[in-house]
Amino acid sequence: YSELNKRIINISRILSERGITKEDVVILWMEKDPEYIECLLATWRMTAIYLPLDAKTPIERVNWIARDANAKVIITNNELLLRHRFDELGTDNSKENEKHIILDLKDLMSLVNLSEQNKDCDKPNLQADNTAYIIYTSGSTGNPKGVVVPHEGIVNFLKEQIKVFRVSSTSKVLQYLSIGFDASFSEIGISLLSGAEIRIETEEKIKNPERLI
Repeated sequence: YSELNKRIINISRILSERGITKEDVVILWMEKDPEYIECLLATWRMTAIYLPLDAKTPIERVNWIARDANAKVIITNNELLLRHRFDELGTDNSKENEKHIILDLKDLMSLVNLSEQNKDCDKPNLQADNTAYIIYTSGSTGNPKGVVVPHEGIVNFLKEQIKVFRVSSTSKVLQYLSIGFDASFSEIGISLLSGAEIRIETEEKIKNPERLI
């Protein structure tokens, strides 16, 4: 957890240097992996808002949601978006169009690995009524709609789940759901709040209970 905190601080500093500020919307379009959790928490550290999109989300849908949510940045490792949709900007391979910046997840992590922790960084200043994240509906009956979720309801919900599921610092919690599902955050949240270990496994292993256990 100490190493996780250092990486969160460095990611938030890098995002801040690229103009991300309070209440900006940050789209996380990627696989469920440790980097996703790091970017999620770094976004919160800046009192910004994260918007999760599964890596398999079609690029047209991502672009539509980015415009609808007025996203400031998209963090992704999707090669199609990185190579063909936007002009290069800067040495870090970030890319932008009229409304949002595209950050290559691999390049962002490289910068994090090279960074020294900023000991004088500001502490988070989250308020209960700040927006935590935006989750979009499937759009099966039309265009997808964004649902805004504030911080105030999250902590109590997670604490109750920790109690019901008896999660502790010795527990191992599987991140099973796609990041595009609202319920996926409970898997992450109960792990972090209880100091448990979160296990991020491949889809192949998840589909094989014997190997998973």
